[in-house]
Amino acid sequence: MPSDNSEIKQSHEFEFTGKAGEYFKIWIVNIVLTILTLGVYSAWAKVRNKRYFYGNTHLDGSSFEYTANPVSILKGRLIAFAVIGVYAAAVRFYPVTEPIFWLIFVTALPVLVVKALMFNARNSVFRNIRFDFRGRYGDAFTVLVGFMLLNIVTLGLAIPYYVYREKHFVVANSGFGVSRFGFDATAKSFYGVYLKAFGLLIPWARIRIMRYRFENLSVESTGGLDAFVAGMQGDIKATGEELADMLDIDLGL
Repeated sequence: MPSDNSEIKQSHEFEFTGKAGEYFKIWIVNIVLTILTLGVYSAWAKVRNKRYFYGNTHLDGSSFEYTANPVSILKGRLIAFAVIGVYAAAVRFYPVTEPIFWLIFVTALPVLVVKALMFNARNSVFRNIRFDFRGRYGDAFTVLVGFMLLNIVTLGLAIPYYVYREKHFVVANSGFGVSRFGFDATAKSFYGVYLKAFGLLIPWARIRIMRYRFENLSVESTGGLDAFVAGMQGDIKATGEELADMLDIDLGL
């Protein structure tokens, strides 16, 4: 038995305290303001959504923070709109260029997603230590393109498995400070939660899925959570995050 209690491995469980009724109010206000401002408020809506979920996620008595600046997200969103606008105009007036744009899109997709995950992770904070993401572009290509094709071949039956592989890619390549994460969930459990959530309204489904995630998530540490050390990180722009958002690519912890 170790003589130093700080060396004893400890397991810390997550707790999610969000309520569907509370989130519904945020969700409906965000939709209304986004419509009234012709989409400008969408950047603030995104931050407000994330801060609600982060603030209601607890670990060892502390909650999480989302520190992204809505103005940075808005700038990234405008660039994303411009890119998609160029594509739409080019295809409209020069249809022959469409295959070229699709080739560029498929090639750039892993880069956009990895950059988006880096942006999201590095704006996620727990006890003043930031998260990190270090996924490889080749692995992102396999998950996003390879398993997306599998969904098409199986007429959507592989969607829970695709989400399972997507979450494995995200979690296994994420970290907290200088510590890395592990992932041991099964594909079978993802099929189970999708069947339970099927047919529910969006706010209630999101809360239910979030509860499932944190009921099956824990942190193991030696010496308590205060022993984690922050790592060096560079700045990541929001452009990749917003392009991924506009293409309906929802990846993240």
